[in-house]
Amino acid sequence: YFVSPGGEASHDPDALNSLTNPFPNLKAAMAGTRPNELRTFMLLPGMYMGPSNIFGVDEELVLSYPLSIVAYNTTMESPETVFDCGPGGAPNRGFMHLKDSVNQMLMLEGVTIRNCNLRQPKPQHAHHAIQTSPFQVTNGRLTMLNVTIEDCEGVAFGAMWASKSLLT
Repeated sequence: YFVSPGGEASHDPDALNSLTNPFPNLKAAMAGTRPNELRTFMLLPGMYMGPSNIFGVDEELVLSYPLSIVAYNTTMESPETVFDCGPGGAPNRGFMHLKDSVNQMLMLEGVTIRNCNLRQPKPQHAHHAIQTSPFQVTNGRLTMLNVTIEDCEGVAFGAMWASKSLLT
């Protein structure tokens, strides 16, 4: 399945989205495809911003199927494929919290994660480390290939935090 930050989803629910008819954002792609299959989302180059593309640590992404998010046709000459939390880094949202997905794997390939900060934990979770890093994996499986994390910071434990998880 193809996703473009400037794409428009098909109005035909039975149409498979393609390179010429991509989903308009990552959440539309997840909602518009079968949940019980291996899914690969090919991201066309561009900036993926806002709540339709950035899951945030407050949403707790739980996978019931393997999911691959891959930059499409990225070469040295092509533009980057970037998840950008925006100027100032959306200070209380972060990038993603993959949770309770130990039997399913999330693979990220060829993307840049930029400006995703979590500068202060939510008051009800102030004592939990899990709420202090912008990219979190709890009891999950994550594979990252050629992924760049830049200008991301947390209150503690840096840009990424993992517990009871398999990271490759």
